[in-house]
Amino acid sequence: MNPILRITALLLPLLLLACSTHITGGIGHEGEARVAGRVVYDNADTVPAGAAVYLHDALFTSDTTSLGKERIPDALVDDSGCFIIDSVPRGRHVLEINDGKSRAACIRVEVTAEAAKVNLPPDTMRPTGAIRGKLMLQSDSASSIFVQIF
Repeated sequence: MNPILRITALLLPLLLLACSTHITGGIGHEGEARVAGRVVYDNADTVPAGAAVYLHDALFTSDTTSLGKERIPDALVDDSGCFIIDSVPRGRHVLEINDGKSRAACIRVEVTAEAAKVNLPPDTMRPTGAIRGKLMLQSDSASSIFVQIF
């Protein structure tokens, strides 16, 4: 037998074993779950395809030092309005779904130790808004103020 074929025959099974780390399947680590849901606009016939889905801790407050920086979504809404986030850790979370234009949804989700998959009921994207006003500060104050509304 050709020496190159002999070496290949010996190494091929080892390569297959080394590359097959997920033989038993699963979606994440113990205590993590797959979270799936669907969102639509007011007219249930239209969906926010491409909307960004962000997973936050239930007590999330935005990091004011990262304002203006582009956030990386945990998932995107597909053409049927569905989204899936894998490996969501155990605990209470808030999903922020934002089309980046004028609509968003905020969905609370709890992942328990025994949950391998959490299927959320469908939700509707709602109008977002803004608040504008003046804060009266002491004239010698140079500090910035950031207001978050949950």
